[in-house]
Amino acid sequence: MLETSTVFRVGKDVLYLNKSIPRQGAQLMLSCLLASFFCLLCWVLALTAEGTAFIVLTQILLILVYFGSLYGTIWQMGHEDQILVDINQMKYDKFRGVKIGLFALIPYAIFAVMLVLGKVMDIPFLAVAYRVLNPQYLHIFNALMAPGMSADPSSMFLSIVNVSYLSILAVVALNLFLPIYAGMVYNMGYRKVSVLHSIVYKKTKTKSSK
Repeated sequence: MLETSTVFRVGKDVLYLNKSIPRQGAQLMLSCLLASFFCLLCWVLALTAEGTAFIVLTQILLILVYFGSLYGTIWQMGHEDQILVDINQMKYDKFRGVKIGLFALIPYAIFAVMLVLGKVMDIPFLAVAYRVLNPQYLHIFNALMAPGMSADPSSMFLSIVNVSYLSILAVVALNLFLPIYAGMVYNMGYRKVSVLHSIVYKKTKTKSSK
């Protein structure tokens, strides 16, 4: 184990000591933005979705792309923190993953305020911007918001002034899955539990038993 003022090298792992929840939350925040970009690339397929089955499948695809893109980042955080706990450089916190996820929600809180303003001030563009910034829930957004949306003669976008606050709350609440997911995957990384490794191991074990 090599030690410097801020870095530990344990085996193949290079660990930074100056880890804080805001720092890790900011890292996850950037990963979320990158995951949203990947989802936007899938929008071409999602926007052409017709029929209930295809809409459901594309919505599932968007969610898998988004959360799948975040898996490695969160898992690695848990794994590295577990090493730091073992060498007494950090105290164990079973809710650390949730806290990191909550910190990463800061941009989504701003987006939520933007959506509410879109209704209160009747600015249709803000609803469009919210949907673009949250591409992982495209079809869920449409299903919850569409019943109250109406044409606005002064805008090329649909107005959300008649959308209920309950629908807006439901749309915004979808992002609460992020800290829940972060908490689960962080603890998987902390305990060195890998979904991919488990699947590969089971397949290998099944083949060897034949």
